[in-house]
Amino acid sequence: MPITPTYPGVYIEEVPSGVRPITGVSTSVAAFIDYFKRGPMNNPVQIFNMGDFEREFGGLDTNSEASYAIQQFFLNGGREAWVVRVASGSCRKATVEILDGIEGTKAFTVEAISEGSWGNALRVSVDYNTSNPTSLFNLGVSEYVSDNGVARMARSEIFRNLSMDPPHPGYIETVVNDETSGSKLIRVSATGTNRPLQNGTTSGDLSIFPGLSGSSPAVNVTIGTEGTFTANFGEKPTDLAKARSVLEAAIRSAKPDNPAFSSARVEVLQNRLRIFTGPAKANYRPTFTPGDDPTLSELKLDTRSILAFEGIISGDLSTFPTLSSATPAVDVTIGAEGPHTATFASKPTTIDEARTELENVIRAPHTSPAFTGARVAIDETKKHLIVVAGTPAAAVSFTVPSADATTVTELKLDAVSSLSAMGIVSGDLSTFPTLSSPAPAVDVTIGSEGPYTATLDPKPRTIDEARTELEKAIRAAHTSLSFTGARVATDETKKHLIVVAGTPAAAITLKAATDTTTVTELKIDAVSALSAMGIVSGDLSTFPTLSSATPAVDVTIGSEGPHTAKFTSKPTNLDDARTELENAIRAAHTSPAFTGARVATDETKKHLIVVAGTPAAAVSFTASSGDVATVRELKLDTASVSSVMSVASGDLSTFPTLTSKAPVIDVTIGTEGPHTATFSSKPTTIDEARTELQKAIRAAHTSSFF
Repeated sequence: MPITPTYPGVYIEEVPSGVRPITGVSTSVAAFIDYFKRGPMNNPVQIFNMGDFEREFGGLDTNSEASYAIQQFFLNGGREAWVVRVASGSCRKATVEILDGIEGTKAFTVEAISEGSWGNALRVSVDYNTSNPTSLFNLGVSEYVSDNGVARMARSEIFRNLSMDPPHPGYIETVVNDETSGSKLIRVSATGTNRPLQNGTTSGDLSIFPGLSGSSPAVNVTIGTEGTFTANFGEKPTDLAKARSVLEAAIRSAKPDNPAFSSARVEVLQNRLRIFTGPAKANYRPTFTPGDDPTLSELKLDTRSILAFEGIISGDLSTFPTLSSATPAVDVTIGAEGPHTATFASKPTTIDEARTELENVIRAPHTSPAFTGARVAIDETKKHLIVVAGTPAAAVSFTVPSADATTVTELKLDAVSSLSAMGIVSGDLSTFPTLSSPAPAVDVTIGSEGPYTATLDPKPRTIDEARTELEKAIRAAHTSLSFTGARVATDETKKHLIVVAGTPAAAITLKAATDTTTVTELKIDAVSALSAMGIVSGDLSTFPTLSSATPAVDVTIGSEGPHTAKFTSKPTNLDDARTELENAIRAAHTSPAFTGARVATDETKKHLIVVAGTPAAAVSFTASSGDVATVRELKLDTASVSSVMSVASGDLSTFPTLTSKAPVIDVTIGTEGPHTATFSSKPTTIDEARTELQKAIRAAHTSSFF
């Protein structure tokens, strides 16, 4: 019994110990300490899947043994890990000062959220497209990664209607530095009261659009020290919206092997054109000088008036998996929109069903054009889904939603299995043209390879023949892998050709060859086609049985996402997975990068090809919180996929009769080319065009790009 003290002193009381069993220690929890690309220093962070690791610490790195150990830990059933990032020596955070004008004073300082060189790849943008353009501003933050030497946007954030006034609810420090809802990439420190100068080069007022007098409009474009190149308009625009797309295509085509030009973008901002460079030095901005006609001054880009397909390809779904989830779903992110959960209406059992379901569900969960215009296609081999966002420059990515832990992996849309792809989507070929050339051909450039002429032989009469002949011709145009491994697919409506390079992150450009009609007739010219980034999944020749009853993946396209793309049904083969994935991505978000995303299967029926619906928008997949298996099972996870740059043709639903008797196009992939891709026969359908184009590109050059 307890002792009752009666005077000061030391009392000793014996208490029976009883029986206290030793508590078991979980064997599914591990700790890892090592160098990682990014993340908080010297502080343990709890993670539950590879998606968490990629977001917090940057994913796999050849300099980090622990990064691969973490991947194997989760692949072997690990459920929880604590990760500590350490480094030798003194580490600093990347910083940059943002000014309130050219040669102005400092408005605020931006600092990377954690130490390391990763912060040098952050880009900050400012614009005035706000609820009060005279006083507020938007701040965008993008992180770029190197993909085979090509800068690709990995993730981005945007903070709208910010103010430099501390009492304002949108005060920059309050919003951006918030631990819960603020930036995951940067911290800011305000030092001035004036708002920062906005980025880009902005035209004068074009509310009354001028009639361009030049017969062949062109402007000379200079970006920093990258040089001055002529941007030739593919057509004469008649309104501001058309001027935006034509000018963007012209700038990108002016120097396609230089990212500052090839990734430039043009947007419409309050009756003005606003031009941004692609990845370049912080102080680079585009400037314009007159060409041989008055286009520059008419568009009000002269000095007196002025104020820069990304997509995804699934892993191999040739053996379509039996989806584990009863109501498949994936989280889809397109550009900065998402993740949005895309839930399949029914469980797909073939790659065709998966294509349909995925496209439908991606288009459903969000109203932005990136989602509502997303496309999912199947490559010619019925092995891969190609997911393309509905808007340019919006990357597509899939992650696992909370309600479905398997579908993303089973459809091989996860980061491990899928492949980011850049490419071109053609214009509308629903009424297929009768090709004028007796020997249709196009000049193809892939990356730095080309242009090489790809000749379509025989002349395709339908979009299916065009797909076959174009693929065959591109593959034959050069021997490099970028050409020999190139793919051409059609979307579900048989209206568009999707052209994907044989190697990751190699942009494709097509122009008229000596055969001047085939490129235009197949709608893969600069005006009709859509350049897109995407991914190709790992090998799905043996299609997995998806673990999740409701498959889902988290998808990120460009700065949109991650958004959850939920399958409506569990695919059991590659065709089903293609359909389900495309539908799920399109339904996951409303931005065009998602709604226009495409998923196709390659000719071997081993891989899904996922392409963003908008140009220059990288696609990536991660596991959804509710489905950690589908991304991995569909081989769309980071470890399995290959990033690609692709070109999607215009609409080839009515396939044209190719004019050229020996179709050829010149193909450039990355820095390879142009090399001539000659079609061995003239395609008459889009399927034949796919086959011929792929074969021609692969034969055009011996480099791995072809």
